[in-house]
Amino acid sequence: MKLILLLGLCCFIFTSKAADNLILVSIDGLRWQEVFQGYQDDVLDLDAFKEQKAGLV
Repeated sequence: MKLILLLGLCCFIFTSKAADNLILVSIDGLRWQEVFQGYQDDVLDLDAFKEQKAGLV
């Protein structure tokens, strides 16, 4: 039974056509916690943000 299912799945994959267009949406930016709860103090205390802390706050 598993062999028949696997064979049927392989036939479906090989006979299906690929889409002509593909749209990929990627969202990068603020986390939802930052939007609704504000920034995290422990993150701003990291060495990478020490010089920019006043501007970020």
